[in-house]
Amino acid sequence: MFKFLEEKFVPIAAKIGTQRHLIAVRDGFVTLMPLTILGSFAVLINNLPIKAYQNLMDKIWPHDVWTQWGGNMWNATFGFMSILIAFTVAYHLARGYNKDGLSAGVISVATYLTFGTFGEGGLSGMTTGTAGIFISRRL
Repeated sequence: MFKFLEEKFVPIAAKIGTQRHLIAVRDGFVTLMPLTILGSFAVLINNLPIKAYQNLMDKIWPHDVWTQWGGNMWNATFGFMSILIAFTVAYHLARGYNKDGLSAGVISVATYLTFGTFGEGGLSGMTTGTAGIFISRRL
């Protein structure tokens, strides 16, 4: 069984794993991993379902203050993740072709903002947040 995998599957997987478009998508998401972790901590701070923790936070700061902070952190990370993905994937793909990554990233964001928000009435959470990632990967 393992010999079959080694002889048939591994060469195919290695060929797919070296495909530059998939590498660009992987590297684009990995570049944003620190922001994803930071946003996850903000969500955890806001939504930790331990009553004693929530009571403690309410004693330290007013409820609206500390939950607004977590909301701001979410907006700064997950809230416009698709725009960042559009930039980082294009950047890494251009670098894979030994081209200027910064220009490719800027053009990708401009294209995303032009076509990704078409029909939505402008920028919204549906186009800039995590729901817009599928749009940004296609541009």
